[in-house]
Amino acid sequence: MLKRIILLIVSIICIQYILFSQDTTVTISAGTYIPITNLNEVRASKVKQGEPVEFIVSQSVRIDNIEVIPYNSIVRGVVREAKKSKIFGRGGKLKIQIENLQLQNGQTIPIANKTLNFDGDNRSWVPWAGCIGGVFLVGTGLGLLFIPGERAEIPAGYSTSVTVSSDTDIKVKVKK
Repeated sequence: MLKRIILLIVSIICIQYILFSQDTTVTISAGTYIPITNLNEVRASKVKQGEPVEFIVSQSVRIDNIEVIPYNSIVRGVVREAKKSKIFGRGGKLKIQIENLQLQNGQTIPIANKTLNFDGDNRSWVPWAGCIGGVFLVGTGLGLLFIPGERAEIPAGYSTSVTVSSDTDIKVKVKK
């Protein structure tokens, strides 16, 4: 009995939404600011060039009091360069190109040219310091030659913003 009552209430709500809402076309202007966040850590040592990377919209975007880009919409990017840190203190490198935003209804919004660059710090002074120290203390500096630079990574929860590249018309449902 309780299941039937709940089903009836849900049905009434769905019917109201269908009857009392309409599709409206809204234009998202070029340059519209969209805040994004990545959910998972991305390390240069664990990804390859061409591999997809996903971010989410961290705050919904409204135009004329209409939500046009909902919170949690998917923003797609691709790894353009991924180099892990190397010995002799050379840091890693990670470049991600943000390409587009996918709305929950399947529509795509183009993103302006946005490349995220993450470079690990070079520690090239460490091997040289080890060599110089090794001259005075025989054999102690050789191990320092094999210390890698800092790895390049995007930590989980990293936030940035992107902008819409061109005026884009999208369809949204608006309550009457």
